[in-house]
Amino acid sequence: FWAGWCGGVAGVLCSHPLDVVRTRQATNGLSMRATVLALLREPAGLWGVFRGVWSPCLTTGLWKSVALGVYKACLPEGPQPP
Repeated sequence: FWAGWCGGVAGVLCSHPLDVVRTRQATNGLSMRATVLALLREPAGLWGVFRGVWSPCLTTGLWKSVALGVYKACLPEGPQPP
């Protein structure tokens, strides 16, 4: 359970800032560099790219933990024939 949860949360924490930059770039029409610089100049700074990350962490963590638990439950017990 916890391994799936931690894996899901780690994936969200790594990809969420990139999603924020990509979304801001698409809506503002700026280059990637200008978008990142504009995000860093905001009052929230670097922490601003993590705003709203808790909801995806909870839902993706739960989803990944259930998926890993179901996978482990479906694995056969005992040795496998060649």
